[in-house]
Amino acid sequence: MSAASRDDVLEGPISSKAFQYADLNIRHSGNSEKTLSLVKRAIRMGYDCVAINIDVGDISVTDEMNRLNLSELDASASTEEPPTKKKKRGKKNLTESLNRIPSPFLVDESQLDLSGFEKSGKRFRQYSRLTFTLSDPDILTQIFISKHTKSFDLIAVRPANEAILTSISKKSDLIDIITYQQADNKISWFGKKKIMQVCQTEGICFELAYASALTDRVDRQRVFSNGRQLIYTLKKKGIVFTSQAESLIDLRAPIDAMNMLQLWEVGSDDARQFISGYPKQLLQRAESKRTLRGIVHSTPIVEDRQNGEITAKVPSKNLKESAALKRLLSVKHFKLQVEAAPPKEKQGDEHMEE
Repeated sequence: MSAASRDDVLEGPISSKAFQYADLNIRHSGNSEKTLSLVKRAIRMGYDCVAINIDVGDISVTDEMNRLNLSELDASASTEEPPTKKKKRGKKNLTESLNRIPSPFLVDESQLDLSGFEKSGKRFRQYSRLTFTLSDPDILTQIFISKHTKSFDLIAVRPANEAILTSISKKSDLIDIITYQQADNKISWFGKKKIMQVCQTEGICFELAYASALTDRVDRQRVFSNGRQLIYTLKKKGIVFTSQAESLIDLRAPIDAMNMLQLWEVGSDDARQFISGYPKQLLQRAESKRTLRGIVHSTPIVEDRQNGEITAKVPSKNLKESAALKRLLSVKHFKLQVEAAPPKEKQGDEHMEE
């Protein structure tokens, strides 16, 4: 999709009047026609906001890469090469992982039937989302300053362990969604109630997805079990309910999704928040972060050409030494220190006379 059309999708604040139901996890696996059909079905079902999700798996340096690096380092040590090679190798592997991240994908809106939204005064919104597993907390910041991740509207992370979750809680401005493999037998950080609530307080949403519960009986039991624990820990707040749909049979209409939440003991009033209220808060937070990144603060420098002085609130390379010293002497404590310190030349002369 072109940059111009993408800006049209994201322009303007998210108003409560125009926003009703959201599915923030429509999976895109590379087949644009399949993704387009999923979005068309979501619109017919009543969703007016979707996120096209690209899941790249574990973005961290893998154990196999680490073993390879260690063997190379042992070989380099025998030839007395500098130890800086270790960092370079790790950085190279991370760069290669980031380079494998595809560009965000949005469907062509000209192929969608949006007449229903126009009649009701609503607007269809679509966002790009990137999801990945993170198993190395040391590379968290490096990932999010990468141009590959900055191009996505929403960032979702699957923490591999408690250490990753703790790092996320301290760098909450980098993450929008915390998710997990919905049908995993055990989520290692689920018992860390305080850390999860810190992330929730910082505005990060947790994800509960239902697609895995629609087919396999064992997976269904695990999805329900994990979901109950998540909902209990977060007290039914800050959770987005998504489809994680990869095929048409994975999608459910908004009313069906809200009814499904009753299986997790979520009442009808709270259920609406899971597919409307909390997604809205999440998207507003994501848009505000994107806006703040573009703010530039500048301080003017005023030059008095007659007196040859420059007045500025920030240091200037054009400021003369005499003017800079005069400004420093206006500080009371600095002036007292200058007056109290004897000149070095006089000290030297007195020492010679003795």
